[in-house]
Amino acid sequence: MGVRGGSAGLIVLVVIGLAAFSSSLFLNLRICFATPESPRQTIPQSIYAADSLNGLSGSQEHYVVVVGVMSALDHFELRQQWRSCIMKQAHAQKAKVVFLLGDKECHNNSKTPFPSLGCRTSDPGAVLTDSALLRRVRAEAAQHKDIVLLDMVDVYRNLARKLKLFYKWASDNVKFDFTMKTDDDSWLNLELLVPALEQEQPRDKLWLGKFKSDLTVARFGKSKEPDYGASKYPTFARGVGNVLSADLAHWIGRNADLLHEYQGEDVSAGIWLSALDVVYKYNIRFHSFSCKNNMFSEPQVPLDKLQLYCNNYAKCRRVCNCTGESPGANWPAAPPARHNIPFEFPEGRN
Repeated sequence: MGVRGGSAGLIVLVVIGLAAFSSSLFLNLRICFATPESPRQTIPQSIYAADSLNGLSGSQEHYVVVVGVMSALDHFELRQQWRSCIMKQAHAQKAKVVFLLGDKECHNNSKTPFPSLGCRTSDPGAVLTDSALLRRVRAEAAQHKDIVLLDMVDVYRNLARKLKLFYKWASDNVKFDFTMKTDDDSWLNLELLVPALEQEQPRDKLWLGKFKSDLTVARFGKSKEPDYGASKYPTFARGVGNVLSADLAHWIGRNADLLHEYQGEDVSAGIWLSALDVVYKYNIRFHSFSCKNNMFSEPQVPLDKLQLYCNNYAKCRRVCNCTGESPGANWPAAPPARHNIPFEFPEGRN
């Protein structure tokens, strides 16, 4: 009886642990087995509000990469800095860069637990569709033709929705080999990135970036996760180094309205894609936390630093400086590409 009782207890613990994990992945697994011929789900056409405004849709040109830049409604200066510098590389490098914005503004987010992050959309008058800020953004979109307005309130808590609607928009409107997600307060070097992507073979279910594994799920604070049941997140790519092969981007776009939105866009992508046999390819040149002349991207770059990078690059094609030794000549060796199984990536703030 003692042995049987111990075995029964062990079985119960295993079942409870599996239930916590499988409950979060059930939806992904259901989507995973859908056939490519399955009818696309209906997403409101207003996610393409910018298309009729600035002619972004319907392009027949084939791009190596479509870059979706997460921006905020009032980040006019950062967007202009991108246009004056980073985006000038796009056409020559067979890349398309668009800014991603919600087409609605939150009026009462001061009433939320973390005021700058969410919006009490149920309150009367909370969601604005024709504010002075939105009119300015629409005028900017009409002038520059590089903004996609998505059907959502533009707040931090909706970044997962913004990400999946980007994949939906790109899949429906652009021909591409890869997509990249980044932020407007970051540096991106398309002249280095695009040739590297052109060399990538094979391109099936390929996810490129600087990855994080086994991040503990937060239950309190700014990053509180109320919906994901497991104790740790699946592997995901960090912020501004997040490149998907076309098949993965199309999969998310096709299933956008079935995929649950978790507390952050990066961890959401990790959860969505954990149902697939993804190939992770780690590259330390993404998401560098210190300036390297041959980095692909650097996150959290203030406007004045971004201007300095742009000035340096225009002057000498080097980001960090135009004199002295070149930072970033020797990067640590990257681990080999791995399939969707638990494994460790090198850490550190390179």
